[in-house]
Amino acid sequence: MIKGFAYASHQVSDLERAREFYEGLLGLKSTGSYAGTWEEYDVGGETFAVWKASKMTPAYFKELKVTGSIAFEVSDIEKLTQKLQKAGVKILQEPVSHEGHCKTAYLEDPDGNIVTLHQLLEND
Repeated sequence: MIKGFAYASHQVSDLERAREFYEGLLGLKSTGSYAGTWEEYDVGGETFAVWKASKMTPAYFKELKVTGSIAFEVSDIEKLTQKLQKAGVKILQEPVSHEGHCKTAYLEDPDGNIVTLHQLLEND
């Protein structure tokens, strides 16, 4: 039986480069590290992690190309998307409104993992 959400993660090729992206550009704060291969972040009470394959990583994980996706709730999707674009981040889709309920934008992290930015819109 599923008890709840454990974590979401992305496999990365360069942990320091990933940290620069997630901490430096997206503003996440690290909540823990493990052996130079795993970095955790608290995102609204849930855990997101980036990890680099090591000797302890099962072979099938090392062969993955796209390792997952994560959506971050943001307060100003337009402003953040512009900041990321100026920093050279590949934007796959500019912010789009979905029936006035929310906006989403899609981008790639340095390893090509898809990152979704999501902003709930206030109801009038």
